[in-house]
Amino acid sequence: MGKEANLVAILEKEQAVFYQMSDRIWDYAELAFAEVQSSALQADFLEQAGFTVQRNLAAIATAFMAEYTAPGQGKKPIIGICGEFDALPAMSQKEDATHREPLQEGGNGHACGHHLLGTAGVAAAFALKQVLEKANLPGTVRYYGCPAEEGFSGKSFLDRAGVFADLDIALCWHPQQYHCIEKSGALANIRLRYRFLGISANPAHSGHLGRSALDAAELMNIGANYLREHMTPDARIHYAYEDAGGKAANVIPAQVEVNYCIRARKMQTVLDLKKRLDKIAQGAALMTETEVEGHVYAAYADYIGNPVVEERMACHLQNGLPLAYTPEEYAYAMAFRNGMGENNMESVRRNYETIAGLQGAALQEKLKQPICDFLLPPLASNGSTDFGDVSYHIPSGQFYAACFPLGAPPHSWQACAVGKSAMAHKGMLLAAKVLAKTAWDFIENPALVPAAKKAMQAQGITAYVSPIAKNVLPGGKICYDNKKG
Repeated sequence: MGKEANLVAILEKEQAVFYQMSDRIWDYAELAFAEVQSSALQADFLEQAGFTVQRNLAAIATAFMAEYTAPGQGKKPIIGICGEFDALPAMSQKEDATHREPLQEGGNGHACGHHLLGTAGVAAAFALKQVLEKANLPGTVRYYGCPAEEGFSGKSFLDRAGVFADLDIALCWHPQQYHCIEKSGALANIRLRYRFLGISANPAHSGHLGRSALDAAELMNIGANYLREHMTPDARIHYAYEDAGGKAANVIPAQVEVNYCIRARKMQTVLDLKKRLDKIAQGAALMTETEVEGHVYAAYADYIGNPVVEERMACHLQNGLPLAYTPEEYAYAMAFRNGMGENNMESVRRNYETIAGLQGAALQEKLKQPICDFLLPPLASNGSTDFGDVSYHIPSGQFYAACFPLGAPPHSWQACAVGKSAMAHKGMLLAAKVLAKTAWDFIENPALVPAAKKAMQAQGITAYVSPIAKNVLPGGKICYDNKKG
């Protein structure tokens, strides 16, 4: 039996263990930097399996690295698999429910599939260790438990601390509606907080003494809305009030905090927009005689895929398809599909037509299916990933595996509802196989490593400097000075 077959055999033999692990993390549904149980579950499992585990990685409580090197064989090449396990706020959903039904009103939920994402990485690392320790080959397998991908760019802080610096190859994947390689081009993204500081007063008799931080924030948002006409078509700006100035209408708010997100295809475009948004914030402060403080608390570089890594990933992904779904599993997926509106399926139709090149009867036949069962050509994400930071200096590859019904994108309640289903489990197991086989390609044939590094040089990638200041801690904590009011 070849080594790839051994990897598959191990994963299939232990699949129930990993299904249970992903289900438990789905139940925990822990938010960014608070994934205490989820992180410990994975770290403990790998430690018991013989990995050396470094917890509290980069001084982040829920980050860890699990490493295995075959004794006496040498560490290189070092292959890193990045995992995640954070949930989303306000996305609680009852499992298998085909209508919106939160388990807990306002509670958290795994609507992005990170319980599957991380567990597949754990499974791949587990299988690779078992094969590597008997193969008489040099090489190191690492699994990184990466917290806070959602909204706080956990890998950006790990990358800033240098924990990926000695990797030869970095691998990741993401649950989706489709099977495909993620090609270069995920959106660069920064998250900012602007805090306006004013003076409290009673607006009934002493409004002239007050300076409203809320007025300043609202004026800033008006300015940001006018800016949208003057941005490149690929750029986006979103915002939310994190502190809207209190709850009493008869008190002029002395402090308001607004959270902004700026996205575009390239980080330089994002940073140019930040400069303009900073001026809008300063203008709002001038108009209201308040003060404003702002800082970047999270940042996601645009993603750069490596063609050598992607070629191996695509080969293994293609060879793993189609997955053997039962009639009951198709009926399960169809129940979700039938409850979706046409808007949900429009993006699927567009991707099938423009990305996969399907037309006519072939297109209609694929659209009848509730689950994607074939490999699409490479697809660029319209979202953001903190794996982009890693991809700027380590040859990297990332792919999608279908874990959700067609029409149910990540961050939808439907994606959360199917998180424990056989469909989700099968997609996760396929991902584990692809990760393990791809990693093994670079261990068994180490000449692929310099080929990947040469391909990266040919891409002309410039050095990436994170826009997160060194005094900004994971989660965005920072010391403010010169408080007013």
